[in-house]
Formats: sequence, C-alpha cells, structure tokens
Amino acid sequence: VNGTYGEYFSAIPQRVPDGIAYLQYSWGENKASHLRVSTVLRDMYLHNKVTNDNTTQLGWGVQLSGNIHINKMLQFFMNGTYGEGITDYIQDLTGAGLDFTPNPTDPSRVQTMPMWGWQAAAQVNILPNLFVSGGFSMVQVQHKNGFYADNQYRRGQYIFGNIFYSLTPRFKIAAEYLWASRKNMNSDENHANRVNLLFKYSF
Repeated sequence: VNGTYGEYFSAIPQRVPDGIAYLQYSWGENKASHLRVSTVLRDMYLHNKVTNDNTTQLGWGVQLSGNIHINKMLQFFMNGTYGEGITDYIQDLTGAGLDFTPNPTDPSRVQTMPMWGWQAAAQVNILPNLFVSGGFSMVQVQHKNGFYADNQYRRGQYIFGNIFYSLTPRFKIAAEYLWASRKNMNSDENHANRVNLLFKYSF
C-alpha cells in the first residue's frame, strides 16, 4: 500500500494480501498468442488518529492484455488497465502515494484515486538475430472531489523505439530512444528524452 495519509491517518501493517484472478484465451502455433482479462481486489488498512480506530479502503482494478503473433516477422503487445488504489500495478505510479489521498473537501477522510493506463507496441523480426520494436503508453490519475496537491501526478506519456542485434548466441547489443512527458494536476507539464545502450554477454 502506498498512499498519502495526511495529518489524520497513519500507516499500519496490512492484514490481507491482494486477491487476483484472470481468464486467458490462447491460440496459434504453440499457443503463442493470447488475450487475458485480469482483476485485482485490495483491502488497504490504515489508522485513524482522531478516532483511534483502524479503517480500510477498497482498491480494485481490471485489465485486458494480449500478445498477438501475426506471423514469424510481426507481433503485437497491448494492455489496458483501470481501477482505484492500484498504483503497485501501474509501473509509472508505483511509490507515488496515490493508492489513496486525503479528500480535498474533507481532509479528515481519505479517498481512493481512480487511475488508468494503456500501452501498445509491435516487434518486427527482420532477421533471426535482429529485431526492432516500438510503442506508446499513457497513464492518467483522474480527479475525485478535486485533487489533493498541485504537484500531484496527473498524466504521463511514453514513446519508444529500439533495436536488438545478437552478434553471437551469447553476445547481444541494443539501442533505444525514449520520449516521455509528465503533467501535474495544476497543468504544469514538461518532457524529457533518453537514449539507452545495452551490451549483454551471457556466461
């Protein structure tokens, strides 16, 4: 659990693990392609310092994901997620304190935060030892009774492209370009560019 507790609440040990279930349909050669519908339920415990009682917030989420092999050269990847209080399941929001926040209309109460994200990518296998891939992703935290802080995360976007080449079965090199942006609740926004290089040797 990673929430913003404010002055009226504090963290306590969690009592119930997250409950997860999924249904998957696979097809094609060696069942290489699939679509999956997943769900998660979270019972998030916290302590009310005013009443000296423990209370809970319900987190929940649903996801549709898939890996679709068109042929030996081309495959697609995608997923879409929506829920409340599920920052551990959306990478860009992990550690952001947004499973729940104080309610802006009544700071003595907390509220779970609605959030969603999606991504789509494709991989093209040019040669048996050479492939390129690229994709786009977006994450957004929705308003609920307004927002708690001006610099609170609102939306992030990523665009990436990369290339992987295996010089030998043990030695692989790769390069990637990434463009990313972030927008806060008060509409402040900026972006960044990044280039990654990878050299991998497997002993």
